[in-house]
Amino acid sequence: MEMIHYSQEGSRLTLRGGLESEACEEIKKGTYRVLHLKTGSWPDLSVLRGLSLEGLIISSDDIDWDSLYQLKGLKRLELRVPFKHAVDFYKFPQLEFVKLIWSKCYNEGSFYLEHLEVLIIEGHKGADISEFPCLNNLKYVEFIRCAFNSMDGIDRFANLKGIYLYSLPKLLDISAFTRLHQLKSLEIDCCKRIGNFEAIGAITHLSYLMLTGGGVISSLDFIKKLKQLAYLAFGNGTKVETNDLTPLYKVKSLKRCRFHNSRGYNLKQKDVEMELIKRHGKLYEPEELMWDQPRMRC
Repeated sequence: MEMIHYSQEGSRLTLRGGLESEACEEIKKGTYRVLHLKTGSWPDLSVLRGLSLEGLIISSDDIDWDSLYQLKGLKRLELRVPFKHAVDFYKFPQLEFVKLIWSKCYNEGSFYLEHLEVLIIEGHKGADISEFPCLNNLKYVEFIRCAFNSMDGIDRFANLKGIYLYSLPKLLDISAFTRLHQLKSLEIDCCKRIGNFEAIGAITHLSYLMLTGGGVISSLDFIKKLKQLAYLAFGNGTKVETNDLTPLYKVKSLKRCRFHNSRGYNLKQKDVEMELIKRHGKLYEPEELMWDQPRMRC
């Protein structure tokens, strides 16, 4: 048995190979608020029935779900392996955070959770998001290594404030983001086939934007429409086709910009930094400019 403590965010108990009675007693006392069941077989977790836990991390596909469904107050669930059998998420009605690896046993309707604020999915095989239910309380989503070719259906999450996309090799169209009127943060990394970055100019509340990992931005002119943009990063394979970076000076709200110097660009990183310092009196760190995110891990 391995115990790991997090003094500022409650405490976590990590178990390998078996659930000892001593551990159950500590959970009953409220000593541990998060339980991590590591690799191995967990065929009988009946001793957990009726206990209160805030978070549950599962790294094994051999699990006694019937007992886990009896947990009280579970708000955070992280599934680190693809499962062969469906998980009944609705049996955890207070869930606010779900992170998982997609598998055939899931269907999008499974995620109709009234209190869900954070949804992180890796490996979804669908073409878009149109089969997901409306989740009006959802604040943040991550899609990692998914097969989407568009973001159609994203407006089912009408109150989204943050989106992170990583390694979506088929993604071509992000125009659906323009229907998100609360969106503050957009991070796109390693999505090399996107052809309409200019659509981002219609996301009027955007304050934090990262475009990295490949692809071509035809022009930066679209950022002149973003009156609340405070942070912008591009580079690491993502290039501006026109080589004209002067639109950066047209965004009065911009407080920090990061990009890789490139032959042909008419401005250098240091030029932009000097201008922003002159304008705002300091060079802001990216962390100072992020929106007030919900908790991003179990």
